[in-house]
Amino acid sequence: MSTIGRRGFFKYALDEIVATFDECRGRRSFKLTELAGLSDDQLGRLVPAIMDASNVSTDGTHFVVRHPNGQKAVLFKLGSMEEDIWSRLDGQSSVRQIANSLAFEWNETSEAAFAITRRVFLQLATEQICIPCNPVES
Repeated sequence: MSTIGRRGFFKYALDEIVATFDECRGRRSFKLTELAGLSDDQLGRLVPAIMDASNVSTDGTHFVVRHPNGQKAVLFKLGSMEEDIWSRLDGQSSVRQIANSLAFEWNETSEAAFAITRRVFLQLATEQICIPCNPVES
């Protein structure tokens, strides 16, 4: 018999709550762990929002997340493209909209900006810091 820690339990519980909420609203349910398997089109329509930034801080050069067990994980460098993305995860703009506005500002292709935005969103979702606030649509 295997056991999971408190953090693992809460990740699992959050996934189940989100899926149940979507099912109750008549929408396709999914778990946060399934986000990486979405097509770029589906993921691009998601509207990400910071769920809880209370465990996110800076260490002088990086944004870090501190886990309940005392461990910390580096998220990204201060002043980086990733920080630009972080600042736009406001629950109003989709992943695609964020990427398109940053592509213009960074003088990058929309594909390159989307790839970076996608990676940051998935990283933050994995850390349970950011979640989509709209349902996944087919």
